[in-house]
Amino acid sequence: GFDKVVRSNSVRNTQTSQSFRQDFPYIGHLIQQQVVDQTSGQTLSLNQTSWDAIPLGTQIQYAYPQSHLSVSYQGGAATSASVTQQAVSLAPNNVFQQDSDTTTTYASVDAQLQPQGEVASVEHQYTYQQRPANWLLGFVSQQTDTYTRGSDSKTIVTASTPCGNTNKAETRVDYQGNTVLQKTTSFTYSSTGIQICCQREVLGCP
Repeated sequence: GFDKVVRSNSVRNTQTSQSFRQDFPYIGHLIQQQVVDQTSGQTLSLNQTSWDAIPLGTQIQYAYPQSHLSVSYQGGAATSASVTQQAVSLAPNNVFQQDSDTTTTYASVDAQLQPQGEVASVEHQYTYQQRPANWLLGFVSQQTDTYTRGSDSKTIVTASTPCGNTNKAETRVDYQGNTVLQKTTSFTYSSTGIQICCQREVLGCP
């Protein structure tokens, strides 16, 4: 596969350089993208990705972006940065059990591209209900979102139950555990699997 690709944009006067992994199981995965101004040579944006892999059985490797750094520049100086960290865990039968990603924004980076001055973070955590006997994998039974800025933090939990032997949701509970905002949505489907009706029950309302 390609080791490096360079593209020029005459309209925006920019040059984009992309570098890719060449080793298994990451062949062809993007590891860096840099956009520079062709006149000044100053960097406009920089993205770097590090990869990890977990075995799915004896012959398959699942590659995923373990860490991603994104930096924006203006006048040659970094103006903001964000780092996304991802973690994946498997059940004993080699199916996905849980994964999470956390994106943290920063005010800047130093000369070694180390983030400086945390501003806020967002964490998404997904729990999967696996039914390997029916090949119904990857149904998100619970999603937990945590938003943090300084000393303020807010967590939102969404829980779902599957409809029969499908990966469609029969019920979804938004803001689970919140006595004011929690609401339950029930879904029904046609014989062809098209959603035809839903009913909501909201707690905390007269």
